[in-house]
Amino acid sequence: MAFTDTFDALTSRRPYKEPYSMDVVLEILRKEREAHFDPEIVDVFFDHLDYFLHIRTEIGTDPLAIGDVTWSERDLYDM
Repeated sequence: MAFTDTFDALTSRRPYKEPYSMDVVLEILRKEREAHFDPEIVDVFFDHLDYFLHIRTEIGTDPLAIGDVTWSERDLYDM
């Protein structure tokens, strides 16, 4: 989860930063192999990079609006 969260954070626009270029993101992820990320996870990611980038393009990077979320009964109860 940490790896995918980092990938998403680096490639997404945030209120405090613009997204990094894909070249920079991939270099950061390679550099953190074994330091912050399990080498097997990093290797699988790079072995299937085209597929992961396709998924990202299909889904997009726009944040979800509150109306895009389906609430469970538990969520509504806690509000």
